[in-house]
Amino acid sequence: MNSFGEDLALLFCSHVLTNDSNAFRNKLREHRLRIRDIYPRIRCNGETMIQFAERHGSTEIGLFIVHSVLHADLQQAGDLSWAQKLPYNHPINSVLRERFESSAPQQ
Repeated sequence: MNSFGEDLALLFCSHVLTNDSNAFRNKLREHRLRIRDIYPRIRCNGETMIQFAERHGSTEIGLFIVHSVLHADLQQAGDLSWAQKLPYNHPINSVLRERFESSAPQQ
């Protein structure tokens, strides 16, 4: 996180908190960053940005992040196992399941 700075991490977390995906995307563009580059390093009150979004009802930005982050980063951050504790039909749980089921090897 040192390479991003505490202020920038706090700014991204505040955009997640307020469900402001436009400002989030603009800040990424402004700093020439990709969500997949920052996701593994930023924690919002000790949670991943997806978990933080869900806890605060920021579903729109939570779904944007789920679609934008690499599978490996979602697994490493523990988001997949965390999402299994959500209701089955919760939007974030549904999209995470879809992403992982669609990438599973076909037998």
